[in-house]
Order: sequence, then C-alpha cells, then structure tokens
Amino acid sequence: RRRHTRYWRDWSSDVCSSDLVAALLWGVHPVTVSSVDWIAERKNTLSMLFACLSVLAWMRGEDNGRRADLAASWGWFVAALLAKTSFVTLPLVLPLISWWRGRMSAWGRRDVLRLIPFLSASLVLGAVTLVLQIGQARTRASDPLAMLVATLSRGMVVSGRAVWFSLSKDLLPVRLAMIYPSWEIDTRSAAAFAPSLAVVAVLASLWWSRRRPWAKATFFALAVYVLLLLPVLGFLPATYMRSYACVADQWRYAALVSPVALVVSLAMGL
Repeated sequence: RRRHTRYWRDWSSDVCSSDLVAALLWGVHPVTVSSVDWIAERKNTLSMLFACLSVLAWMRGEDNGRRADLAASWGWFVAALLAKTSFVTLPLVLPLISWWRGRMSAWGRRDVLRLIPFLSASLVLGAVTLVLQIGQARTRASDPLAMLVATLSRGMVVSGRAVWFSLSKDLLPVRLAMIYPSWEIDTRSAAAFAPSLAVVAVLASLWWSRRRPWAKATFFALAVYVLLLLPVLGFLPATYMRSYACVADQWRYAALVSPVALVVSLAMGL
C-alpha cells in the first residue's frame, strides 16, 4: 500500500507540474490547428520536434560538458532547418536559455565558440532561403538590393504590429483565420513605427527590472517569442506577406510555446 501511495503521489505531482500543463495546453491550443490541418505546413511539426531535441541536447551538454551532446544538439538543429528554416534564430535563443538557467555568468570563450557551428548553419541555410524568396518576389526590372532595403524599412513597421497582433491571438484565441486580411503599410508615417518602438520599450523596461522574478520571466518569454518570430516579422521579402497577409497562425507554431509557458508558470505561482 505504501508503495502504491508513493507511486500515486509521484505520478500526480508529475501530472500537475507546470511543464506538463504547458505542453498539454500548447498541444490543444487553437493556433496550432493550421500547422496540422494545412498539409503544406506540417513541416512545422517536424521542425519543432527537431528543435526541441536540439535544445534538450544543448542543455544536457551544457550541464555535463560532453561534446557528444553538443554535437547531437547541432545535428538536431540542422535537421530542424532542413525541415523548415524558420528556426534560423535558434542560435540566438540558446544563450537566452543559458541566461535563464543561471549559466550565463559562467560563460567564457569556449561557450561562445560552441555557438559558431549553429550560427554557420543558420547563415548558410538562411541565405539559401533568402535567395529563393528574392527570386520569387522580384521582377525583371527590380533590383534585388533595392528590394531588400525597401523590405527592411517595411519590416520596421510590420514587426511591432505583428508581435502585438500575434500575442493577442495567442493569449485570446478568438476569431482566428486561415488567411488574415492584408494590412495597409505606410512607411512614411512616424506613427506607424510606434508598435515596434513599444516592443523595444517593453523589453528594455523588463530587462531593467530583471531582478524581480516576474520581470525576469516575462523578459525571457517575450525575448524568446520575438526571436522565434523574427524571420516572419516582415524584414525578409516573403512572397506570402506581399500576396496575402503579414501574419499567419502557422508562423507562430513554435513561438507559441513561450507565452503559454509564461502564463502557466505565473498561474501556478512558479
């Protein structure tokens, strides 16, 4: 009886853990439907699996210092990129994870060098995707460099608006759509840059208050959220953005983990 009681206590504590609750909530979240129901976007589920394995191997290698775990992390990361290159910003997320786990203070030259293979893979496969996107978006009379500059200025307007729109849909998933209405983007209006400046201001204020547990957790979640969304925030000449909409539910499949984990952790008082 004691053995069964102890087993039940351990099982119930695992079931009620914030990690499992967050994973279950993320799995049934309405935003994830488009990545599963839309057959062309099922690459999200595959790349997400490989990215999670990469992060787990990274943390394990960071704890035990084994090169085999770090090599496995890199291998899983490359597999995630081959499935979908939206994870090109994962090498920027990994140091944030180390900081959140309290490992950043011990970082040295060796730890920085560990990121070089990850950054190299991101640059190579990211460049391939960028060339393909520019080739699809340009016309015979268009200049690729001018197109890229125009896209960057457009991204400074779209990015902040896309972050707040996406976050609102993730926290309150109502009136979702497979294809959202297109936005009117005016890069000549100073007010159009306000949402992007607001994102920077919020991150800066949270970083300034990072000694408070809630501020540190919120900064970490929002920073990871923005980094995972960065490839689809309008800074790249994506054909879908110009032809249909600036936001899409399937683009938030991976980033959704961040706000869900934050809400669950705060709700459970962790």
